[in-house]
Amino acid sequence: ATAFVFGDQHLSYGRLNQQANQLGHFLQTHGVGPEVRIGICLEKSLELLVAVLGVLKAGGAYVPLDPNYPAERLSLMLEDAQIALILTHSDLVETLPQSEKSVVCLDRSWPKISYEESTNLESPVAEDDLAYIIYTSGSTGRAKGVMIEHRSLVNAYFAWQEAYELNTLSSHLQLASFSFDVFTGDWVRALCSGAQLVLCPKEYLLDPERLYGLMRSHHIEAAEFSPPVLRQLAQHLQTTQHTLSFIKLLVVGSDSVYWQDFATLKPLCLPETRLINSYGLSEATIDSTYFEVILADCADTDRLVPIGYPFAGTQIHILNSDHQPVPIGIVGELYVGGAGLARGYLNQPELTQQR
Repeated sequence: ATAFVFGDQHLSYGRLNQQANQLGHFLQTHGVGPEVRIGICLEKSLELLVAVLGVLKAGGAYVPLDPNYPAERLSLMLEDAQIALILTHSDLVETLPQSEKSVVCLDRSWPKISYEESTNLESPVAEDDLAYIIYTSGSTGRAKGVMIEHRSLVNAYFAWQEAYELNTLSSHLQLASFSFDVFTGDWVRALCSGAQLVLCPKEYLLDPERLYGLMRSHHIEAAEFSPPVLRQLAQHLQTTQHTLSFIKLLVVGSDSVYWQDFATLKPLCLPETRLINSYGLSEATIDSTYFEVILADCADTDRLVPIGYPFAGTQIHILNSDHQPVPIGIVGELYVGGAGLARGYLNQPELTQQR
């Protein structure tokens, strides 16, 4: 079965597993194991998913390094995360800041890597080992490394499986940048449930005609959009009188969304299409709550859509300044707990303790 598609390229599950295993064995010979942080500096490509899975199979933790970030930010991330090795492409080496970190260019090194064993690795990973570190800018402007453990990512998958019925979905669209944890959510939902993941080129995000063509040609059944991209797509569909009749699950996340957005979207979908507003934060492994939209719930389309109920394994509390629960209808602050909670902020124990 096809695991993922990018442009006119695709990889089967068998081939993907083989290549990820070979990379995993290669990384283990270079000392990669639990708690070892590996930087991945790649554009969206087939190599990117092979790199992510190869690092995880070797037992390491991956750290996304966006090649479009300023050199100063990349340098800060490399040092803060104590990156042991960087996986990249020869065309991107010049975008990386000068450092003493080991660099492996997958395009140049693959002939050597391909001689490694293709069998599944014996995983040395425990549930409380790191899976990835994602950097968020935060309100202070200083990048903060959020440390996510394997148990949190596993919980996230089973929570999505329960809420979204992933076993009924055969093709997922991948829109987010690798530097956002939504990317991780996309591949985990698709590949862990045996579906096909279709990577969307970043230039399609602001080109609704090409985006729709991609979705229609691959018969996309599940996708998560940010509100601006979805609004552009909906406007294009209204103009061209096309529909999203092939979509079974449409999730909106990453920003606030209004009832008007779903009111515009609903006529473009089948009656049985599930429309979801998801809410989450990097510190609690991507998604924490979700709300399934039924338009009859609200006649005022200018209002924000609620963020809904917690995913399985997540606890939500609304507390006052004394950390006591507030009555229904009273404003408080949202506290998120449960299996998705991150280990903390890398190298920032005081901020970790505060949060």
